[in-house]
Amino acid sequence: MNMNAKKVLVIDDEKPARTMVVRALERLGVDSANIFQAENGRVGTDLIQKECPDLTITDLTMPEMDGWEVLAWIRDQYKPSQPQPSIKVLAMSGYVEDPGGATKRLTDAGADGFLAKPFRLETFFMVVKSLLA
Repeated sequence: MNMNAKKVLVIDDEKPARTMVVRALERLGVDSANIFQAENGRVGTDLIQKECPDLTITDLTMPEMDGWEVLAWIRDQYKPSQPQPSIKVLAMSGYVEDPGGATKRLTDAGADGFLAKPFRLETFFMVVKSLLA
C-alpha cells in the first residue's frame, strides 16, 4: 500500500506525543510534507478545512477544544452522505480507566479507531494501515 500520498493530521497538546506519532507515520511511509500537526482542536479543525486529511489522529484530553469535540465537529462537517471526502478518525488517550468502554463510546460518536497510550508501535502501524487502506 502506497502511504506516500496520504495526508494525516496529528492533534495533541503534548509536543513529545505529536513528535512520536509523526515519526511513526514517517516510518510507515507517509511523506513528511503530508503530515500536519496541531496543538489543540481549534488549530486542528482549521487544518482539516485547509488540508482535508485522509486520517486525523487526535488526543482526547486537550485544552481549548478536546478530541471529543473534534470528533463531533468532523462528523457534523464531513458526513459520509455529503460530496466531500470522508475523514477517518483515530482517537488516542493516556487517561482512560476503561479502554473497552471508551472504544464503544468513541465508536458510537463516529471514531474509526482508538488507541490507549502508551501503545505498541506494531499496534499503531496495524491500525493506521487499516484506516488508510
